[in-house]
Amino acid sequence: MLKTLERYVTVPRTHLRGTGIIESRLRQSQIHSTAQLPARYIVNIPLSMEIDASLRLADEALETALNSIHTQALLVVDAHWSAVSAHEKNATEWKDKSVLQLSCHRKGNHIQMKWIVVSWVGRAANRRQIKTNIPKSANEFKYTMASLLKHARQWEGPLIAETESKLASLRKQASFVVKAKVSLRYATMEAGKFEESSTSPDEVEFD
Repeated sequence: MLKTLERYVTVPRTHLRGTGIIESRLRQSQIHSTAQLPARYIVNIPLSMEIDASLRLADEALETALNSIHTQALLVVDAHWSAVSAHEKNATEWKDKSVLQLSCHRKGNHIQMKWIVVSWVGRAANRRQIKTNIPKSANEFKYTMASLLKHARQWEGPLIAETESKLASLRKQASFVVKAKVSLRYATMEAGKFEESSTSPDEVEFD
């Protein structure tokens, strides 16, 4: 039977949950809070467990990246609406006001950044608003300018082009990050198959 390779590594305390090291240290020290334990430990750990810990760190980093992309998208949308609102303060007729809206929200790993056209039907008290999503191919990251400009006011063109260019880049970034997260999940599953369930790290010293 092949021996699992081991090496001395320094790992955060949080990555040793479930290994028995933290529980053992609590018993030895006769304390009740992990906050009183050293933040990092030097342990003789199987490389397979080091791989697992690295994969978890990578997933956390990708999640942080996805959160940042979502936040950046929201900032782009806010900046667009600020520019539209500033222009519309001087508009005297409805025909000069924008009928385009932007929507940005996240559900799970999916960040949706879409354009919506608003129309009104009915009269007076019976008037109601209808919102229609502007179509975009699921395999594309960017709306065509033709599909947007046909609903835009003349003054909106340059603003829409700038905003959509930024959103297209963010859609592409999010797509790559999500693909990396999916690949990482498969790598984690494969690492789990490799790891010997009976192997546990031996504590050497702590700092």
